[in-house]
Amino acid sequence: MTVNISTSAMLVELNISVWTGRKKDKETEAEVVKGKNAKSSKAASVHKHLLADAEPLMAIGRFASDCRSWLYHNTLPWSDSGARLLPTANFFTFKQEMSRREAHFWALVSVFEREYPALITSMAMQLGALFKRDEYPDPSTIASKFGFRPQFNPVPEAGDFRVDVAADALVELRKEYAAEAERRVEQAVRDAWNRLHDTVKHMYDKLAPPKDPNAPTKRIHETMLANASELCGVLSALNITNDPVLEDARRKLEGIVLRLDTKSLRESPELRESTRKQLESVLDKFSF
Repeated sequence: MTVNISTSAMLVELNISVWTGRKKDKETEAEVVKGKNAKSSKAASVHKHLLADAEPLMAIGRFASDCRSWLYHNTLPWSDSGARLLPTANFFTFKQEMSRREAHFWALVSVFEREYPALITSMAMQLGALFKRDEYPDPSTIASKFGFRPQFNPVPEAGDFRVDVAADALVELRKEYAAEAERRVEQAVRDAWNRLHDTVKHMYDKLAPPKDPNAPTKRIHETMLANASELCGVLSALNITNDPVLEDARRKLEGIVLRLDTKSLRESPELRESTRKQLESVLDKFSF
């Protein structure tokens, strides 16, 4: 497969840093080791949560996790360093959502920063003898413990080597990069196929009749159709190689989902069975 990926996609990275409030407690750790008569000083490891159960801090952590999931859902894998492949066709929509999420992240940080002094005071009672005021960062610097840094870069082309090497070495470097780029494109396309396969297989299994005729049917949740519909929308942009087979499978699933509703699936064994047959025709598109 030969694809000029540099014109159809770009690289995006999102680095989010969140102060967790976790700190190693060597003093308590030593007490535990001694109290349990352990022979090794490394027999136990004790960390304490400086802001245990503090909702403003947990809200930031939850949102950061949601942002990472959103990034993975709307991009494809590219490198081990964290860079993800974003189709250029989806850039403006993606960038708008990224900006919205960045603003929300810093709004959550502002709430935490405002409540931080009061949270420290409340920890004095909650942590008891574990509380040490000097372990908490100064309120004036606490916001600097957080970060939300998106970065967009072009996908390097095979000829883009800014190094002074001999001509024959440069040719070899370009060959190696081209081969590696092709491998990464194949990996990205495989990721898209895997997402589609997992969704179709999940629906196919959920709609299967129970082996025991007297057993209840599997629960069908509202999210099953919603997730499948959302994936179909995402995959229309993530098909960076314009793979016609992938697009055909995506369209088939989209057509199936658009004609269904959860209530009818729950109530009609006949509809579940006919839907499974349609999903089976989509699964036939897969070579694994």
